[in-house]
Amino acid sequence: MTGPYDSVIGRRIEDVLQRFLSAVPVRFEVAKENIQLHAAVLDIEEETGKARSISRVQRKLTEY
Repeated sequence: MTGPYDSVIGRRIEDVLQRFLSAVPVRFEVAKENIQLHAAVLDIEEETGKARSISRVQRKLTEY
């Protein structure tokens, strides 16, 4: 996942909550703060297809 950490699938939380609570259509603005990258890196054994190792990657991005 890459995107704003404090969001609802990349959208501002306030907009999504307003839509959910009022059932009135609201334009969902893109959240632009606290952007992060989360991923997993796997080393796969080609012969068996099994993972030899798995490592977590987490980075806070400073620019948008």
